[in-house]
Amino acid sequence: MSVNRYSRTTTDVLSLRFNQDSTCFICATCDGIRIFNVEPFAQKSFLDVGRATYAEMLYRTNLIA
Repeated sequence: MSVNRYSRTTTDVLSLRFNQDSTCFICATCDGIRIFNVEPFAQKSFLDVGRATYAEMLYRTNLIA
């Protein structure tokens, strides 16, 4: 029996899109939608909407499609 000390849960990325000025990107996953800032790199928001297959954001606004 082997034990993996570095096991972690995986989240499938279904869509990854940069905004118009490339300062943020939005990531649609099986768990929901995550929004990241590029510089400095940090997660800005997580929307628990369940499985999202595609997401896109308008510039740095809170408009998400």
